[in-house]
Amino acid sequence: MLNIDLEHNTFEMLACCFRASSKPMIFVVVYRPGSAAPTADFFAQLIMLFEIIATYKSDVIILGDFNIHVNDVNDQHGQRLLQILDDFNLIQHVVGPTHTLGNTLDLVITSSATAPLLTRADPPVYSDHGLVTCLLPPAPVVTNTFKQLIIRS
Repeated sequence: MLNIDLEHNTFEMLACCFRASSKPMIFVVVYRPGSAAPTADFFAQLIMLFEIIATYKSDVIILGDFNIHVNDVNDQHGQRLLQILDDFNLIQHVVGPTHTLGNTLDLVITSSATAPLLTRADPPVYSDHGLVTCLLPPAPVVTNTFKQLIIRS
């Protein structure tokens, strides 16, 4: 687990750091309760999280249930979230509905360098949210003997 020193009360978060070959990768899982619309405090706290994460020299994958309609061009909160992601050079990869009401609420967010090879949102079956999966690119491994790049598959 990665200890991110951030006071936040508008979302839940779990952060972990994994080392794949020579470069660490940070995973951050976010859950924002959908019972109320996102507030200015939510966006401010999310920006602080992204600022902290940006200080790490690591690939970052942010995923979770944001409960914000990023698929709706008329949704001011969805557009605000997408603008913040753009400001941090982050990309949201989920296309299509992840909720029974047809909105995209569950997100996979990365930098362009860590973009998934495939992202898929299955229709909801056991819950009002569907399963979102992604396939990350294999981590390059540098051997000390030959200093050549080997891609694991």
